[in-house]
Amino acid sequence: MTITRLHLLGFALLVLSSGSAAQTTVSLTADRDNTLYDTPTGNLSNGVGSRMFVGQTGNGRVVRGILHFDLSGVPQDAVVTDARLEMRVVTASLTANGSTPHSLFRVSQDWGEGTTAAASGQGGGGASTTDSVTWIHTFFPGGMWANPGGDFSATASDTQPAPTFGDVVFQSAGLTADVQSFVSDAAMNFGWVLKADAKNAGARVYATREGATTSRPTLVVTYESPIGSSICGPAVLNQVGLSGEMSAAGSNAVSDNDLTLTASQLPPQVFGFFLASQAQGFVMNPGNSFGNLCLAGTVGRFQMQIQNSGMAGEFSIPVDLTAIPQPTGTVAVAPGDTYFFQAWYRDSQGGMAGSNFTDGYEIDFN
Repeated sequence: MTITRLHLLGFALLVLSSGSAAQTTVSLTADRDNTLYDTPTGNLSNGVGSRMFVGQTGNGRVVRGILHFDLSGVPQDAVVTDARLEMRVVTASLTANGSTPHSLFRVSQDWGEGTTAAASGQGGGGASTTDSVTWIHTFFPGGMWANPGGDFSATASDTQPAPTFGDVVFQSAGLTADVQSFVSDAAMNFGWVLKADAKNAGARVYATREGATTSRPTLVVTYESPIGSSICGPAVLNQVGLSGEMSAAGSNAVSDNDLTLTASQLPPQVFGFFLASQAQGFVMNPGNSFGNLCLAGTVGRFQMQIQNSGMAGEFSIPVDLTAIPQPTGTVAVAPGDTYFFQAWYRDSQGGMAGSNFTDGYEIDFN
């Protein structure tokens, strides 16, 4: 391994860079939706109907919507930055007037759509079929909700006014958090129940996935896909009992020259810097460090970008991809290059002052 002298550390190093995350937006149509009709036997459903009912019908029956989106096309390691659910109220019951609040709640059990097609205006529902979701069933006729009307979070993910006709857009930090958890763990994605907050406000009728193309429930998800991956982790625990972690944001496209490296889970108020190499390796406790070096070959450091972790215990730097530090100067990243990054930082353990490392991070540039 080629190294240069670094008296601060008591071990040899060199010069370096960083990176990760491209933003993508996708629009998804619901892959399941239905209406929950308040009946004690669960005999009503509307799995393939073009309408979903929310509120209270003219005969006093409470109705709720339920819907689900397939998020398998979003990478599991994606960071969801925004989620927006677009729905369309196509009509309302005669007792409805003005707008009334409707709320989304995250469902906690899986459920089936079934094949019921309610007749006429669909507000009365139709006979439940095998695997239909109903007021009391998750999968008719066997699977049951623990609570009639559906099992869902006690806290609304979002609340919006529902008019007697027009668009309703749900968009909130709670909704984004739901989608993030669905992406990270598909086994927990059971969709949402949509219910009216007020009684006696009439029913709003939403288009379902079987409705007109322009009116179907649509989930718009914006996310960042990591362009790199962690290596050589978890790192050795530091004085605050955490493993230092590397992450990156921006783009792995060389032409974008948009890359930021971050080291987190560090002790507060310690200094450190980033390292880079085009080779991965492993050196245990170099220079009597508490941690391990995950780089090999020619290693460089951003010696002009020494950072302090502050009270938050993290630091970041922007990286100029045209000038990655090396022992003899700087080099430009070229499409097709792979770089490995790591952060070194001050650490104290057992009453002894020393140093430590985060885990490493690998980025393939294009």
